[in-house]
Amino acid sequence: MAGRGKRARKAAVAGVGMSAIAKHFKRPYKNEIEAVVFEALDDAGLKLTDVDGMVFTPPGIAGLSHAMHAHHMGHFFGRPLKVETMIENGGATAAQAFRHAIYEVRAGRCEVCVACAIDIRMEPSMDGSMDMAQFLMSTVTSLFSVYGPYDGLYGLGAPIPYYAMSAQRDMHETGVTREQLNWVPALLRENAIRIPKAMFHDPVKPEDVPASPMICPPLTLLDCSAFASGAAAAVVVAPHVAQRLKKRPVWVVGMGEWHDPSSFFSTTKPISTFESIRRAGREAFEQSRVKPKDMDVAEIYGVFSATELIILEDMGFFPRGKAWKAFADGSIGPDGKGVWVDPSGSRLSLGHPAAATPMMEVWGATKALRGELQTTRKDMDLALVHAEHGMLNGSSVFILEGGR
Repeated sequence: MAGRGKRARKAAVAGVGMSAIAKHFKRPYKNEIEAVVFEALDDAGLKLTDVDGMVFTPPGIAGLSHAMHAHHMGHFFGRPLKVETMIENGGATAAQAFRHAIYEVRAGRCEVCVACAIDIRMEPSMDGSMDMAQFLMSTVTSLFSVYGPYDGLYGLGAPIPYYAMSAQRDMHETGVTREQLNWVPALLRENAIRIPKAMFHDPVKPEDVPASPMICPPLTLLDCSAFASGAAAAVVVAPHVAQRLKKRPVWVVGMGEWHDPSSFFSTTKPISTFESIRRAGREAFEQSRVKPKDMDVAEIYGVFSATELIILEDMGFFPRGKAWKAFADGSIGPDGKGVWVDPSGSRLSLGHPAAATPMMEVWGATKALRGELQTTRKDMDLALVHAEHGMLNGSSVFILEGGR
C-alpha cells in the first residue's frame, strides 16, 4: 500500500445485517426491516437507543407507491431521530441511502445512523381481488415509471434486452467468446456456496452455462441475476463511537458518483463501456489515494455475466477484454491471489433484490475485510463497492478500509 497519504477518517461502518435472499418474504416487510436493523446493531455492539438517524429505501422500487414510508418506519421503531428519510434512484437506491447516512455522520449531526434497504418482489394477486382493468393499470403504470414512455409502451417487463445488446456489442468489440464468458457464473457461484443466506448454492460448471435456457442472446439463464426479495442494513458511526466498539471498524475513505443524462439504453453513447463507472471510480480512488491494484476485495454490481466483465474493466482492474481470464484461472475467487470479487455471492448467485443489492455489497465487503467469511485469504485491508442504476446510466463507488 505504499504511496498512500493521510486521509480524514470521519465515518465508519460498525455493523451490518442481511436477510436470507428468496423470491418472496415469509413475513411482513416491516418485520424484515426490523430484523436486519437489529442484526446490524448487534453486530456493532450497539442498541436501538444509540441510534439518532435512520435512512430507508422504498419497500420496492418497481412495486406500488409507499407514501411516507420513512415516517411509518420511524413510528414502527418508536425512536426519536435527527434524521428520518427515504431515498430512491433505481438500482443505486441502497448505495445512495448509505451515502446519505455517511454524510449525516460526517456533518456531525448523527453519531449513529442506520442505512436500511429492502426490496420486495411483488406477488401477483391470484384471489380475484384485482380485475383485468386494475391489473393493466397497475402494470402499465409500473412499466412507465421504470422504463419511460417509449419502452414501457412496448411492454418491456425487465431490462434484460438492454444488457443483452450491451453484451453482444462488447463481445464483438473485444473478441470475448461464449466459452470464455462461461467462467463468470461458474466462479461466482463458488462464493455463494459459502454464504448460507444466498439464493443459490448448487455448483455451476462452465459447460452448464450455455446449456441453461436461452433468455436473450447471448445471455442464458445462468448469465442472469434472479429477481428476489431481500433486506440489508449498515450502521454508520462517528469516530469516537467506532473507537469504543469491540469489533474493528471499517472506515469509509473514498466515495465517487456520476450520472449520465440518459435512461437505460442510450442512443448517443457506447453501450459496451460506461462513463459513469470510470468517473465514479476515478473520484473514489483519488479521494482515498489508492488505485485498483491496491484493492483486496471488490463488490461489483454485475447483474449479468458480461456486465460483470465490463464493470471490472471500466473500473481499471483489468485491460479491456481481459477480465474473463481472471475468472478462468480462479485468481479472483475465494481462494485466489488477485482481488477477491463479490465475496457476498454476486448478483448472479446471491440473488438480486435491486433496491437492496448495494447494501448487500456493503455487507459482503465489511465481512470480508473483517475476516468473517470462509476463505484462505488473509490480511485484507481495502475493499471497493460499486452500484449502478438504469443500464449503468449512473454509478456509485465506495472505498472501505479496515482489515488489518
